[in-house]
Amino acid sequence: MRSFCFTLILLIFSTAAFATNIPFSYSGSGYTGSGVFIATNEGGGTYLVTGVTGTQNGLPFTGVEPVTPQFSGYSYDNLLFLKSTPQLDVLGILLDWNGGVVNLGYDNTRYGLWDATTPYPDPSHEIGFSATPEPSTLLTLGSGIVGLVGLARKRLFS
Repeated sequence: MRSFCFTLILLIFSTAAFATNIPFSYSGSGYTGSGVFIATNEGGGTYLVTGVTGTQNGLPFTGVEPVTPQFSGYSYDNLLFLKSTPQLDVLGILLDWNGGVVNLGYDNTRYGLWDATTPYPDPSHEIGFSATPEPSTLLTLGSGIVGLVGLARKRLFS
């Protein structure tokens, strides 16, 4: 029983090591995008985006550029801030899309979308941006295990 309790505690406290799915959407003049960021929890409401599924203007995103080495001509950190407003910083998230890259960021006054054809900052590429965290699957699994332990204990001692 002791080893089972230890395993359960380890499972509950190891949730930070797993990827989190974070749905997002944005729209602006000529741009509409949505999908799911795959991210790791960096602590304090900060997430490092490491993957993406979804589309912009009907064409799929094909990946997230790694933070190191930096993609030529761009500065980005791929960080998402879920406990603050704005949810992106000036460096933003660099996504692979349609044979090129798209940078989603916040330029201290508004969310924006920049690509190889768009100078920074370009007011015509202002977007509305939203990211909402999903409840952790592991938390759901952990609460189910706790319920099963309670049920087994009840049957064992009654």
